[in-house]
Amino acid sequence: TDFSERPSTDITLRDVDIELEDVSLASPLDIEARAAVAGSKQNLKVATRLLLPGPGRAGSMESLHASLDLAHVDPETLGREIPALEGIGLAGNLAGTLLLETGRLDFQNADVALLSSSIRLEGGRFAFDSIASPLENVSGEIRLQGSRFDVRGVSADFAGGSLGLSGSSEMAGAGVREVNFQFKAENIPLEVLAHPARGGEPRLQGIAALAFQGRLRGISSSQLTHSLAGEGRLLVMNGVLANFNLLRTVLERLSIVPGLEQTFTRRLPPA
Repeated sequence: TDFSERPSTDITLRDVDIELEDVSLASPLDIEARAAVAGSKQNLKVATRLLLPGPGRAGSMESLHASLDLAHVDPETLGREIPALEGIGLAGNLAGTLLLETGRLDFQNADVALLSSSIRLEGGRFAFDSIASPLENVSGEIRLQGSRFDVRGVSADFAGGSLGLSGSSEMAGAGVREVNFQFKAENIPLEVLAHPARGGEPRLQGIAALAFQGRLRGISSSQLTHSLAGEGRLLVMNGVLANFNLLRTVLERLSIVPGLEQTFTRRLPPA
């Protein structure tokens, strides 16, 4: 249970298997574990090497490697166990492998701020209820050093276009976190960003490109979200607003003048 989140995050491990090799107080101990996370099949594998405390030494964790197969993660179960993900609207089957690696940690001076680790995603696929096209071929890395983390080379294919994200985050004192990030999107069809149009309803067509540099600052996730600031550039190519009669719409606003709307409307083509 992670009580730093509100509400708390409770991740249940099921079907846990643990295997020990070379059990000795004088040499490192290899431990391998498998478990099911947010699903019915074992999809988590953890391997670590521990040097147990003994005469003249405090012991240490020599290394830790973990991998999670997202293909066997159920989005609905994941949303229940991690409330922060519930509102995202994950749908369909996930795909990809999430990899975690950490460096050496001495038990005597077990300061997490000295622990370096990395989280990588390879071959990810995520679909959402509110978006027509899924994110595919998602990859990237997050490197963590204490309270600082760096997002490196996150990329994804989306609706025939591409997305990219990089950035960093660190504590600015008094519990305040600062986040700086760069986001870009290229060759994104506008149709996938709008709600599907019915029949003769207006619909937006074209290709969009976006580059944005943003900043966040706050203590809670809510403060961070509401502090968003930055600058960017949006480019729309071959933009068309179909099934929309601009002149008719303007004249409807002129209905305050008796008879004016009807006079011009009779001369307009059908919408």
